[in-house]
Amino acid sequence: MMIYNDLEDFKKTNLLFFLDKAGLHELNKLKVQFHVKPGRSSKDFKNNVVDALFLDQIPLTFFIEWLSHIHLEGNNMLFIFESTDHHLFDSNPIDQLYTKTIPKITPIYELNTQSINDISLVNVKRDTNKNQLIFTLAAPSKIIHKDVATKELEIIDDIYLCYITMDYDLKHFVLMMHPTDNLYSLNGEERNDWDDHIWLFMHKFKNKVINFKYDDPDWVTGALIDITEEYFHHNNPLITQKLTEFETSILSKAVKQITANEPTFKRADYMTRISKSISRLYEKELVNLYKVIEKEKPFDIFLHKAGKDVTEFKANARGNGLSYAQCAEIVRLIGENSVITTLGIIHKVEDNGEKKKFPYSVSKTDKFYSLKRTSTATTVKEVVDDVLRKLTSYKQEVQPTFAGVGEVERRTEFNKS
Repeated sequence: MMIYNDLEDFKKTNLLFFLDKAGLHELNKLKVQFHVKPGRSSKDFKNNVVDALFLDQIPLTFFIEWLSHIHLEGNNMLFIFESTDHHLFDSNPIDQLYTKTIPKITPIYELNTQSINDISLVNVKRDTNKNQLIFTLAAPSKIIHKDVATKELEIIDDIYLCYITMDYDLKHFVLMMHPTDNLYSLNGEERNDWDDHIWLFMHKFKNKVINFKYDDPDWVTGALIDITEEYFHHNNPLITQKLTEFETSILSKAVKQITANEPTFKRADYMTRISKSISRLYEKELVNLYKVIEKEKPFDIFLHKAGKDVTEFKANARGNGLSYAQCAEIVRLIGENSVITTLGIIHKVEDNGEKKKFPYSVSKTDKFYSLKRTSTATTVKEVVDDVLRKLTSYKQEVQPTFAGVGEVERRTEFNKS
């Protein structure tokens, strides 16, 4: 087995280049697992890591994989792709694809800013516990650097790491991109919108690892509607009972009385609108009287954007959940006439008695859907996996024929009243 001291000097230098990118969150993993002393500064910490490598305290194979993942939990932009071939995962078993991919890897210690001229596949990890393959891709890049002494800006060569997870349970691919500050270009293309660069990595991945055609994730629109309805549901069984009684025994009579003196109102479209308006008004007054019952929901909502033609509605609670009293009625009204374009969801995690919130903006195109964090804070992969699993669980409700999420069951307390 190769050890760090066996490496040629240029390979050690290449490894140190990537080590310099590691943040405290990643370095602390080496502290916990291999008892590397943190020292008084980040520089001390990294020097201690190198010492541990010289002493073979950290196995080189582990270190290379760890180094390949230094930005894995700093990736706040997720792009999720599905295949038109619903048997793609079954026909490419995880162990078989893993074994086939290994020879295609360019070890990360072979790369430096002068030698890399195209996107390279530098690592593949098999996570059997989560039934996933995690691929690391490296791309030549340039960043805008400010000289500490002269304060002048210069463009310097760099290497950008991103990740693609192939999830065999959820049957999708997740491109995870790091929102690197001051990024000037990726693989020779100047950076504009991050979405413009996803095709660089997906094209390389499909050529190098597994080819597939992008499916339209049309179920996402239905899922966002369901999430919105759940969030703005009153959860009061008394209101549900009284509204049902009203719609069953009184509503049709009320509609007939309102439309009696205006012949045009007897048209089906008028009758439907009037019926909905009366029902909505009655429910609103019931809510005012009997109040909303707070209930744990799959997601809170902090942002709602819907547009149709030239009409657009946008509500933003800046990371906090939207108020039922202030937003429920207008969000529902807009939802009846427009398609949701972006929904801001808050994924909540219990951590040692503390409830942490992770806001994501969810959007959809005809080839993928995306989740983007509203901050650049570290997001552990467990959180990413959880939010994707929770979101994908709606797929079975929207598309019951979907076979890949049978293992993912919605918790009954999340079901609508």
